[in-house]
Amino acid sequence: MNRKRVQRLWREEGLRVPQRTRKRRRVGESTVPASRLAAERPDHVWALDYEHDQTADGRVIRLLNVVDEFTREALAMHVARTIDADATVSVLERLVAERGSPTYIRCDNGTELTSHALKDWCRFSHTEIVYIEPGSPWQNPYVESFNGKVRDEI
Repeated sequence: MNRKRVQRLWREEGLRVPQRTRKRRRVGESTVPASRLAAERPDHVWALDYEHDQTADGRVIRLLNVVDEFTREALAMHVARTIDADATVSVLERLVAERGSPTYIRCDNGTELTSHALKDWCRFSHTEIVYIEPGSPWQNPYVESFNGKVRDEI
């Protein structure tokens, strides 16, 4: 239905037609600090995130997505009913065997990603963990965008 018909129906029913608002221009400083870590080459920064969904029978599944921030390539998508820190480490070990170790891993502060297993793996593989601020998914944009595309297409 086009906008004019909707407005006419609203008026006929005595409803108030919402005023059209113009998009406000963004003014001020950027929300992303200039010192934010940016990927400089392939395998420099990998982004990790978990996605939750459920199957048709109502059972929960989890997806671990790993994205290379420079190439924006999906390096891994591990799907299981449960994914703990040990499973996360095994996925990372498989990737490192194929591609080499990244310099940084960017992730949120979830329990699987703040565990001793992952921290120990990072220390032994000479990889640093860069945590995003809690409740700030825009600081991990590439993997969040990938999660959205996965959710739309699968």
